[in-house]
Amino acid sequence: MGACVAITSAFISEHCLPFSIAKDLLSLAKRLSEDRLALEKAALSKTSATYITTHGIAKSFKEEVKLKIKGQMVSLNLDEATSNSNDKVLNVIIQYFDREENKIELRHLGTRTQNKSSAKDILDSVESILMEYEIQWNQILSVMMDNCSTMRGARGGVETLIWKNPYLQDISGDSVHMLNNVAKALLSNVDDSVQMFCSDLFYDIEEFPKVKHLFQEVQELLNITATKHLIRPISSRFLQIKDVMTRVLSLLDSLTVYYYSFLSEEEKTKYRSVISQIFSNHQVSDEAQASVILLQISQEKQQKSVTSTERKDRILDYLFSRRNETETKLHLFRGLLDTFSEYIQVVRETLNSHSPQQDG
Repeated sequence: MGACVAITSAFISEHCLPFSIAKDLLSLAKRLSEDRLALEKAALSKTSATYITTHGIAKSFKEEVKLKIKGQMVSLNLDEATSNSNDKVLNVIIQYFDREENKIELRHLGTRTQNKSSAKDILDSVESILMEYEIQWNQILSVMMDNCSTMRGARGGVETLIWKNPYLQDISGDSVHMLNNVAKALLSNVDDSVQMFCSDLFYDIEEFPKVKHLFQEVQELLNITATKHLIRPISSRFLQIKDVMTRVLSLLDSLTVYYYSFLSEEEKTKYRSVISQIFSNHQVSDEAQASVILLQISQEKQQKSVTSTERKDRILDYLFSRRNETETKLHLFRGLLDTFSEYIQVVRETLNSHSPQQDG
């Protein structure tokens, strides 16, 4: 039993899979082992898996959904995203009541590459997906989308074009998107420069493997056993900045020690007490302190581009000259964003509690 669990855990780690699938993956292994003779003879190549998924599983899934929504009223969710190949894509999700399961189901209908993002182009993509499932506009009760002008613009947005359908009862924006925009508007009146500080840190460290490794080494020398990476701020997901700032706060001492090497000699003398205090707080040994100094000296010799120099100057300003101010703003932003995040959790729990449950 222990070996099975260990092998499954190792497989998840080796293939960079989310640990949340551990239970399902183990259940799959148990199911496959029921027919050991067939399992020993089974073979599956990358090409075969692609073909089976595209022409077998996907086709069966499509036919099943078509059958279940035939003649039913449904709701759509339209959302734009960016693929791994940096193409803009449109995802269409359907929500309907499954009479067999006695609950509301949420299924992914289809995805279209959407590099042309005019309202008409988006609507054409939506209608092509609806056509695949033989869904008529008179079946669509409501549509939810994000709140960008292309989607919800009063003059030429997708919403304006869709409202020509007389059967629609409601078109609404995603509550999370709305809250995201509210939080962004509110906190822009506080100070948006701290967001640039977090962005500067990410691109100055995480984009360069050697620098990334050196920063992890600094964390280890400060006796931080579980080293962490910085998180990239995503402008379209403003509430995510809470996680970004939480991470920066947890790494503030490590960042200070790492960037100390880029100060002028005069500034180093001025802020040496800050570094000494960090060493004391983390109980850094004399040997580890010597290693940190050697690492800092090696960083001093690195040549920097104009862009890198300007970015580092901004970072140094926030980490040293305005250190107390920076720390206060990071805590302030995180506290305010906590309030918005709690509201989102309440909204989700409310929606889940109103969903019909399967009969037991």
